[in-house]
This record gives sequence, C-alpha cells and structure tokens, in this order.
Amino acid sequence: MTSKLTRFRTSWIPGLSLNRGMDDTEFFFNQIYEDFKYNVENDSLPFFKENVRFPQELRTGKMISYENIPALEMAAARYKYKSNMWIYGEDLESLDRQGYKITTKGTAKPVLCITKYHNANHLNEKEIYTAEGGSKQKVQFMYNLDSFDEETQHRIIKHLGMNPNSLGEKITRECAKNFHKNGQEALIGTKNPVLVQAQELMKKNAYVNGNYSRVIAETQMKYSLDSYTNGEIPFLYKTQDETKNKLYETCRKLIEDADSRKISGVDFGKDISNCLENAIIYSKKLTSDSYDLSKSKIEEEKLYVAERLKSYGRKNTREITYER
Repeated sequence: MTSKLTRFRTSWIPGLSLNRGMDDTEFFFNQIYEDFKYNVENDSLPFFKENVRFPQELRTGKMISYENIPALEMAAARYKYKSNMWIYGEDLESLDRQGYKITTKGTAKPVLCITKYHNANHLNEKEIYTAEGGSKQKVQFMYNLDSFDEETQHRIIKHLGMNPNSLGEKITRECAKNFHKNGQEALIGTKNPVLVQAQELMKKNAYVNGNYSRVIAETQMKYSLDSYTNGEIPFLYKTQDETKNKLYETCRKLIEDADSRKISGVDFGKDISNCLENAIIYSKKLTSDSYDLSKSKIEEEKLYVAERLKSYGRKNTREITYER
C-alpha cells in the first residue's frame, strides 16, 4: 500500500527521501540536535526570552506534551517564530482540501513530534502512545502558527473556533497559584518525596555525551517555570548574564567534543532531549497542585472543556468525562 504525498507533512511515512534515510525516532532526535547546534552557534537558544508561554496545540489550546517541547522550542528559536501555537500538519491538510487558502512563509518548517503520555490517570493505561489531535497517530508533524502569513493565521484561528490564548492564560494563572502554594523554597530543596524524586531525575539525566551539564538542565528548568507562570517569578533572572555565558560555553564544548568523538546527531539529540525533558518535568511538578502531575492534567482538562463549551455559547453544567 502506498501513501499519497500531501502539501503538508502529516503523519510519518516510512521510506520518503525527506526522511534522509532515518526512521521516525532517529529523525526526531536528529532534528533536535541540528536545531540545538544551530542555536548554540548563532547565540539563539530559547532560554532567555521574556514574556514566554509554554507551547500549545492550536486546535485545543492544550499544553504540548513534555517530550516534544525541546523539539518545538529549539525549532522556534532557530526559525525565529514568535508564536507559541502549533498546529498539526493533518489539520492544515484538511483545511487545504476544503479549499482554504493557506499561504506559508519561507520558514514554514515542519517539526516531528512523538507523543507519549506518562501515567495518564484519566486513561486506564500506565503509558499510552497516542495524540489527541491531527491524525491521532503517535508520530506526526506540527507547524508553528508563525509559519503562515497574517491573513492565513486569522483564517486558521477563525476556522478552529477556539481561543487558545484564553485557555493558556487560565493555565498559567493556575500554575502560578500552585507554585506559590507549594512554596518558593521548593526551588532549593524540599522533603516532599515526589519533588525530591523529580529533582534527582533531573540531576541524573543532566549528562550529554557523558558530560555532566547541570547548567543546561537548570536553565531549562527556570525557563520552563517562567513559561508555565507567565513571568510571575522574576527572581529567576537575577543572574541571567552570568548564566547565559556559562551556558553557551558549556554547549559549545559539548558540540566540539561530539564532533571530535564522531558522536552522531541522533545520539547527541537523545542525550540533550533527555536532559531538557526531565528539567521540564521537574518545573511542571513545581507548578502542579501538591507537585502532582495527574492533578494538573485533570485541571487542564476541566479548563479545556469549560473553554470549549464557552466557545459554543453554553455553560458547563455537566460533569467532566474522559474518552478512551
């Protein structure tokens, strides 16, 4: 069975020349490495922007899952995207088939995402590979909203019928509230076993090419905290210049070391992705009710359903239910 090529990259199709001889997992990690290396060489790593917000899926406004955040944020920094909104190629292809005019900019770069929900408590699975949007497949491409001209952006948002910014604002307010409730002292240590475990995992996975890279993990963690709380924790940036210099020095040495040891982009990408993802998870626990990610997931679902019903002009008078 052959798959028909589409204008936009949608689900992963094995064997295409665009895959550059890689399978989906290799492609996923290699793109992270290439974007990371470019950003290091061009002083464009994403960690020092202000007024940032976590990546959101445009159709629903929901947070992008942790494992895909490094891929999306590295690409956004490289191609200078200003939006934190991402849309599945499958949704774009659907609009294209319906006759909607979609005009891309020269930097319309698809980013491969591999969705893996860990311990999704509203599903009867410990770990499930799926996606809520697009083609519902595990491996799909996404495009940044800023990949398109202004007219197309307005057209896409109007067609989807949701206000993702409204949901994002509610989620960041909830995250900020949880962070202050948990206590700012959690940043320098706590006896809470859940957070201690997350902190230890962040430290344990802060190795890239066998080199301990604490500054990368900590910078990502602080950047994620800023994005989850929409900048309500200003003290994180008191040592920004010092941190920035140390970070770039560390990253350049890692790339030089990888080149000299002929470490592949795939292997480098796995390490840097693992380092960044565990830092992101730690920051998310800091902004979750009692450091519990499952509670945050339920709260996010409630906010999403309320926002969806609001967009249809109805009040949320029913109990939230979850579909398999």
